Amino acid sequence: MSGADSTQKPQKPTILVVEDHDALRDSLKKWLSSIFQDCSVLQARSGEEALDALSDHPPDVVLMDVMLPGMNGIETVRKIKHSLPDVSVVMLSIYEDPAYKTDAADAGVDAYVSKRKMGTELIPVITKLLYGQGFRNAGLSI
Repeated sequence: MSGADSTQKPQKPTILVVEDHDALRDSLKKWLSSIFQDCSVLQARSGEEALDALSDHPPDVVLMDVMLPGMNGIETVRKIKHSLPDVSVVMLSIYEDPAYKTDAADAGVDAYVSKRKMGTELIPVITKLLYGQGFRNAGLSI
């Protein structure tokens, strides 16, 4: 047995929502908090703010918008994956062009969910990333 304190509570899984539109970001936080009650749901308005949040609370899953002010979502994903390669990233975007999906996949996202389909696709994807085994990059909507 290791010298670690076995009475220490495990940290709650964390979901980070990166979205520049305040109303959508707030709605996503409320929605995800109500469904994933065992998780902490954090928010960031920009890629830069998301990167700053990594050191305070490394997330288990990041929901990333493609178009953000300053650093875009694709570049932010590259930086997140460089720092924390095991973090799962779901690109959440209104853009359904295959070029965006290819760029997102090349940056290391685990799934690409259209904002038009997030009501039906987002929760199953997050559930599998948080609780599924052997799921990374297998059959997700990229």
